[in-house]
Amino acid sequence: MNMHSFIKSCAIVIVCMLLLTGCWDSKDLENLSIPIAGGYDLDKKDIGGKSKAQLMVSGIVPNFRPDAKENYKFEYTKGKTIGESREERSKTSSDSPIYGMLQVLVFGQDLAKQGLGKVLDINLRYSQIKNSLYLAVADGRAEDVLNIPVKDYDNPGEYVLKLIKTAQKNAFVPTVTLHDFSYDIWNSGKNPILPIIEIQNKDRLKINSVAIFKHDKMISKAENEDMRSLVLLRGISSKGFIPFFIDNKDKQCSGSVIVKNSRKVKVKYQQDKLVFDVKVLIKGQVVELYTRQSLLENKDLLKNIEKAVQKELNRDCITFIEKMQHQFKVDCIDISKYALAKWRSQLTNFIDDERFIQNAVINVAVDVKLDKTDEMQ
Repeated sequence: MNMHSFIKSCAIVIVCMLLLTGCWDSKDLENLSIPIAGGYDLDKKDIGGKSKAQLMVSGIVPNFRPDAKENYKFEYTKGKTIGESREERSKTSSDSPIYGMLQVLVFGQDLAKQGLGKVLDINLRYSQIKNSLYLAVADGRAEDVLNIPVKDYDNPGEYVLKLIKTAQKNAFVPTVTLHDFSYDIWNSGKNPILPIIEIQNKDRLKINSVAIFKHDKMISKAENEDMRSLVLLRGISSKGFIPFFIDNKDKQCSGSVIVKNSRKVKVKYQQDKLVFDVKVLIKGQVVELYTRQSLLENKDLLKNIEKAVQKELNRDCITFIEKMQHQFKVDCIDISKYALAKWRSQLTNFIDDERFIQNAVINVAVDVKLDKTDEMQ
């Protein structure tokens, strides 16, 4: 090896050693503040007021100090904007916040009715915040939902996160991210929805309804069967249980099916009106059956169960569409995009008008297929 090659090799080794010495801007974990759940509320003094509302921001921060008595800290700050509230927090806390670890945001219902566009703006522009951040509305105040005492969890934020994250996989409840919500806000013909979390018995949370928005403002909510119909008609892929009851020729039969859903939408112009044909596809199996008859012995029983489930879902979906057209007056089932795909230039200036969805003809057909059954051995 000549001298030139030797010097070159030494230089490469030295550079590699310098790079492997560690992170020059590292920080100890106990000196970091890592919020995993945040809540946005109107300050109680400003609810119903006409002046520019003051915001209250609450957050759950895990406590990493070895000598800490509690597993987490619950923090409050105020400000006219979210940015101002973060600055106020910096004046009282010695920890360095890592907002990129924020997992879920919950909004107070009063704030949601005023509009969420402004409070979400900093989360959309700030590069640390991830687009997969989960969003929800509190049935009341966000601070109350996040501060609820829970068992078997290190902190309430973990409980809220798992509840929102897994709801759509186990029930007809939507799971919505920051990306989903912001996309619906800023695009014509789109209206977002968010799950609503309510407190039950002071120590339990439940998602029992869905907030319906017109752009960024909450205008109403869908509860119980309406929530299920909204999920099915909007085409949100979910999985859940549906009970059934059959009373035919003095023979009663009841039980439950577990199903998955999907949808198909077709649109056409007919007699100067937009006609949407929405087909809801349901597939699943019987998992609970109270009858002396066996599905293997009675081949018609499975068909009768399909018809019973289909009849109920079809009725509920038609009822929801009537409510959507005459009460909500917004396209909360996300079918306007199919019309825009065909006639964007003609509809662009009219798609967000409430008359668009009011005057549309929306036909619904539910198709139930129970192609698998679990018989008791």
